[in-house]
Amino acid sequence: MDAPTDDIEHFPSEDDPKEIGRQALQRIIDLVTTDATISITEKSNRFFFHVKGGNSAVLIGKRGQTLEAMQYIVEKIVNKKRKERVGIQVDVEGYLEKRRASLEKTAFRLAEKVKRTGKPATMGQMNSHDRRIVHIALKDENMVRTQSMGEGILRKLVIFPKKNSPRKKN
Repeated sequence: MDAPTDDIEHFPSEDDPKEIGRQALQRIIDLVTTDATISITEKSNRFFFHVKGGNSAVLIGKRGQTLEAMQYIVEKIVNKKRKERVGIQVDVEGYLEKRRASLEKTAFRLAEKVKRTGKPATMGQMNSHDRRIVHIALKDENMVRTQSMGEGILRKLVIFPKKNSPRKKN
């Protein structure tokens, strides 16, 4: 898809990752839905793009896959010509926080089951970001340990009982 020639003057300078990211994300969103707006916050060399409005279900996709793909593309565009990489996070209608809370709740529930039964429990296929959330959530649980298993997109997270940890008696 070619950009209109009069649009070339409006491209941000290569030094402004926030504006490059905003324009790239806006173009992607405009192809998918209407009436979506982007706000940006910056924290320690990371840019957080918050999308509100539009068809959020389509922008998020199944299990956040569309959202993850948009983030990947925007990050590649922003960092293409930069010497110092900047972090990019794209969120739609607070989805990432809801997802984090849901993953933590599931992780704690499964950890309790593992403690009770003494048998490992598997959380299904997850991307690296989601697996990291679970690893961090359970890192202070002294009766279980977590481990990622598998290859590529098929990686799963398994919660194991720690050796020598007594099972709960009911």
